[in-house]
Parts: sequence; structure tokens; C-alpha cells
Amino acid sequence: CTICGVIRRRILNKNGRLLKMTKIVTGHNLDDETQTLMMNYIRGDISCMARTGPKTGIKHEEMFVQRVKPLFFCLEEEVRRYSQIRDFPVQYEPCPCSLDSYRTEVKKYLDELETESPGMKMQMVKGFIELVPNLKKQYMTGSIDTCKICGEPSSGKTCRACTIIKMLN
Repeated sequence: CTICGVIRRRILNKNGRLLKMTKIVTGHNLDDETQTLMMNYIRGDISCMARTGPKTGIKHEEMFVQRVKPLFFCLEEEVRRYSQIRDFPVQYEPCPCSLDSYRTEVKKYLDELETESPGMKMQMVKGFIELVPNLKKQYMTGSIDTCKICGEPSSGKTCRACTIIKMLN
């Protein structure tokens, strides 16, 4: 969900910098990526789409630790089966807070489409990958600000994490 995702990304980025990492490897898979693409498309958030892909980010920015996604083209079910076979200690059940989320609705819709048209998710992502270079060129011009509260990178005066934390307090 939005709250956990924003806070998680902040923690990963901040600690990644503290550990002097150049990249953070995530477990995002094909299902995650098609959901994100669809949600950004529906919201009309093309600049956010420009930052996604197997390697994230539009431009090199010292304050951001780049994310890489080696499972980008693997279906969630494939990742689940492999982790079960290897007996990885993974939480398989969805977060109870996300059951009524927008992402869950988009996931259901995309799963229905995939059932009707097997391979649709892969085609969706492959088509998007073709657009990424042009999207990155178009959206590279924006500058990165610093949050006035925490000092982390932000697209505005206050980062989303601080906005959420303030709202929750």
C-alpha cells in the first residue's frame, strides 16, 4: 500500500546511502510491474512511469540509491513456487491492510486479463520497455529538491514520507 511503500522506500534509500551502496536489488516481479504501470497510466502519471523499469531512476542522483529488479520478467507465481521449493522464509499472505487497496483491484483486473489472454502481462511490460528511453529523455529535466523536514530527496518541499508521518501523528 502507499503508506508502507513510501516508508519502506525511504528506509531502503537512506540506509543504502549510509552503507555506501550503489544499487539495491528488489524482488519486484512481472505482476508487480504490470500493476504499477497500469496504476500510473490510469492516474496519468507518466513521469512516474519514466522512473520505473528493470533499473529505476531517470538520471543519476547522488541522494538516490538505484534499484535493480532481476525478477522483472518473472511471474509472481513462478517466484512463489521457487521460494517455496527452496524453503525461503517468505510471507506469502497479502498484508491485511492492502486487501481493499487500489493495487489489489488493479491486480484482480490484470489477473483476469492474463487468464483470458495468457502472456498479456509480458507483452504489456515488453511494450513499455520500448518506451522507456524516450520517457527518460522527456522527463530528465526536472530537479530534485530536499525535504525541509528530513533532508531526504523530494519532488517538492516536503517528501511523501514526512507528509504521511505527519498525517498519522
